[in-house]
Amino acid sequence: MALLSVGIGASSIQTGRAAEPEPVIPVAAQPLAANVTRLVEALDLMGASLPADVTKSLAEAAAKPDGDRLQQLLDERALFIVELNPESRVKVRRGPAIATLQQGGYTPVILKVINLSTVTKELRVTSP
Repeated sequence: MALLSVGIGASSIQTGRAAEPEPVIPVAAQPLAANVTRLVEALDLMGASLPADVTKSLAEAAAKPDGDRLQQLLDERALFIVELNPESRVKVRRGPAIATLQQGGYTPVILKVINLSTVTKELRVTSP
């Protein structure tokens, strides 16, 4: 997962959620748990904390560590799903999180990156 801060010049708008749940991708649980802990801290510092029950569930899953549970908890809050296929082609689709736009401000969002390729370069995301 990655954190992206998007600044968009529009009034506050919310759109609905995507319908289908994300598949759980097999990953090493310990590194994911460390990244999720940093993500929760970053959201707290930005003033965009996750709900208390979600934060508690994430902390419990990170303490075990339970990679599948961590993904399930964060997947429903992912605004975008970025997939890199084995041929290094990039595909982006809408995640299940509710999209909120704020005029003249920044809205932190969560991205899920599924890297099925051998590419390890930095993923650069931009927004006008």
